[in-house]
Amino acid sequence: MLDVFVLGVVSFFADLQSEIIFPLLPFFITQELGLSAAFLGLVEGAADAAAATLKYFSGYLADRVGRHKWLMLAGYGLSVVSKPLMAFAYAASPVLALRVSDRIGKGIRRSPRDALLAGYVNEKQRGRAFGLHRALDSAGAVGGVLVLFFLLNYTELTTRGIFKWTIVPGLAVALVILLLVRQPKKAPREAPPKIFDRAAAAPWWPFLICHTLYSFGMLSYAFYILRAHELGLPLAMIPLVYLTFTVAQVVWPFPLGWLADRLRILPVLAGVYFFQAAVLVVAGSLNYAWTLWPLFALYALYYQAFMALPPAFVANVVAPERRGSALGLLHMTSGLAILPGSIIAGLIWDRWQGAGTFTFGAACAVLAAVGILTYDLARRRADARKLKMNGGNS
Repeated sequence: MLDVFVLGVVSFFADLQSEIIFPLLPFFITQELGLSAAFLGLVEGAADAAAATLKYFSGYLADRVGRHKWLMLAGYGLSVVSKPLMAFAYAASPVLALRVSDRIGKGIRRSPRDALLAGYVNEKQRGRAFGLHRALDSAGAVGGVLVLFFLLNYTELTTRGIFKWTIVPGLAVALVILLLVRQPKKAPREAPPKIFDRAAAAPWWPFLICHTLYSFGMLSYAFYILRAHELGLPLAMIPLVYLTFTVAQVVWPFPLGWLADRLRILPVLAGVYFFQAAVLVVAGSLNYAWTLWPLFALYALYYQAFMALPPAFVANVVAPERRGSALGLLHMTSGLAILPGSIIAGLIWDRWQGAGTFTFGAACAVLAAVGILTYDLARRRADARKLKMNGGNS
């Protein structure tokens, strides 16, 4: 697990940098720049769509050349530069361009990193490995929120001044990758992988459909922050509410991974999504800002399940030589679904505020959970038939 821990340290510093800036972006966009919530949804959706498009191709490239570490470095490097440059954005176009550039960096690094992570451990440890990685990633988020709270309340830095200081943890990301991340030797193969390989999705395409549907209704954290502000929470207190979310993100991933390794990934994932639907319905009906505090901790539960368990499942059902492409396909379809979903969520917000947007997210979560359970039941029945046939032929 040492290599898994090192990848977690990389994500720790990357999230430390991100969470200094991201809680400020909704207010920077809608208040300082005077843009609409629909534009905020466009920014978030376009950023994720740009990242998603590259996730498949970076995964394919990792399978082909076996240079996961250097693809990671290129992706993280682009993000490291994009975030502090937000300090110099004064209009919609540069904000959109920099946010998209940041997520393009994520698109380049995500699939090679996940393939590298899956290759460090065996099938029985993957839930815990992805959970540990997510926990360290989230610990960086906690640090970032604490730094942001300090900068907002105990310094005279403006929002743009805070953006500039995010270069410091970004440089730590690059150093850890260069000095500590281990690149395994490239395994020999008979032929290079095809850029569009149907075999990469053949064992799990029904799950891909369910995951895409869920992603369509996966609300950005920005809408949760806007909901808290809508209920009367002042800007200076937003980092503390968000801190509840980030601390809970450290707590949930490893137990989720352990439970998924013990009980199987798909039922655990579906159960979390049903729970999420209930949380969203409650969050949309609340009338007091203080009641959102515990719900931010519950939001962390299903967010971490969404981030850790699907790639662990795909890594288990796909051959190692196709793992980068398969994980890239998972991330690409998810991100492309988030673009129209985020725009719709923003339009619903402009018309009906938080209650309508959260109901939209809850409906998508329920449909995805039902689909996942149906797929899991079909898989188990197919496995039982194979066992029966093999028993009869022996």
